[in-house]
Amino acid sequence: MERASKAGGSREPRDLLPLRPAVLHILLALADKERHGYGIMREVEERTGGRTRLGPGTLYGSIKRMLADGLIEESDERPDLAMDDHRRRYYRITDFGRRVAGAETERLSGLVETARQEAVARWRAFRARGRLMSRSESAYRILLLAYPREFRRDCGAGMVQAFGDLCREERAS
Repeated sequence: MERASKAGGSREPRDLLPLRPAVLHILLALADKERHGYGIMREVEERTGGRTRLGPGTLYGSIKRMLADGLIEESDERPDLAMDDHRRRYYRITDFGRRVAGAETERLSGLVETARQEAVARWRAFRARGRLMSRSESAYRILLLAYPREFRRDCGAGMVQAFGDLCREERAS
């Protein structure tokens, strides 16, 4: 039986999917230790290299919903009281929150894999309309999908062409 949410009833992790990005970021920030609100904001910003910044409204609105959903809970434990502000509230992820975060990461991984497969299929269809590629060139093109989009856009076609030329030269010798 799954953990019952504070709102009542038994819930499966998939019942809460898909998660809002802010909720997933907060769960990941709390995965390794308890944090207060500002600590969560800093951790999210650090984990994303500054690409994601949670404002107070987003953070505390999400925390309120996450508490109600049983994803996180307020912690009674506090760090050294001499170094801590007594007004801060600390939060920790619950077991249910960990399962939901795991289910969401699996969902996102599946989405990325589907996108990769579709990209490969589109590329194959595109190439079938033009010059046929050797198996080596096709494999090389697929390997290029691991590189950033800008690199593929700027260098990918030339690299596949150069690799194909090299393969043809080796076959001819």
